[in-house]
Amino acid sequence: MNSIRFTTFLLICLLVAPPTNSLAQSSKKKKRDDMTYFQSNALADSLARLSLSTYTYRLQPGDVLAIAVTSLNTEADMAFNPFARMGVALTAGGGGGISTQETNNLPIGYRVSEQGSINFPKLGAVPVVGRSLAELETTLRDTLKTYLREPYVAARLLSFKISVMGEVQRPSVFTVQNERITLTEAISLAGDLTVYGKRDNIMVVREVGGKREFIPVDLTSRDVFTSPAYYLKPNDVIYVEPKSGRKLQASRTLPLLPVILSSATLVATVILNLIR
Repeated sequence: MNSIRFTTFLLICLLVAPPTNSLAQSSKKKKRDDMTYFQSNALADSLARLSLSTYTYRLQPGDVLAIAVTSLNTEADMAFNPFARMGVALTAGGGGGISTQETNNLPIGYRVSEQGSINFPKLGAVPVVGRSLAELETTLRDTLKTYLREPYVAARLLSFKISVMGEVQRPSVFTVQNERITLTEAISLAGDLTVYGKRDNIMVVREVGGKREFIPVDLTSRDVFTSPAYYLKPNDVIYVEPKSGRKLQASRTLPLLPVILSSATLVATVILNLIR
């Protein structure tokens, strides 16, 4: 009986044991730290501290804005909240933001034209490109004082979406509820990289002036905090490339599947015959 168990154990080991050269390659890879994020870099550390509070999103053509106006005269407010009558409820929130009761793929709001303006009730074309949301709120509030008593304006970006693809846990398209999101936050929304994702070669695809930019980012270095792709912009695409081992595994698994199944069947047959 002991000989039967030993034979069975030997067959299983031969079937599942990885080749010697793959073990050697894996041991070599372990010597290189390609799994740790934000490894030390004195220059990147100092630059990151300088740029931490300097980023502000500037509106651009194609953005869709939700703008809510309130004042001491609620009846007069309705003229400046046309989308509220269309079933989109906008509620003023703390810090100059607003929230919507529902979000869909085609947000209802003020779309920034190619000329860089929005068409606002009674005011007509209002230039907005290049302004921050806070600056837009201030401009509208000051202008609306002609029509309203103590107006309050809250603006929010509705069209901020990013895509995360490749070797992450949950690839998807994410709607951003704020005008500022970082690359690390976006990757966290996607559940972080899988063990097969290349941490030193993340690609951010961005459209600027009708042209696509491809920005490489190394998450293993603190240089990521000074990268132009650290603060994401609407419609950015984040792609995590698989490691070469993952590609090789995928290319070999399918052709070897019949061999693996046949080997498993053979082992099971031998074991049954030995037991009998």
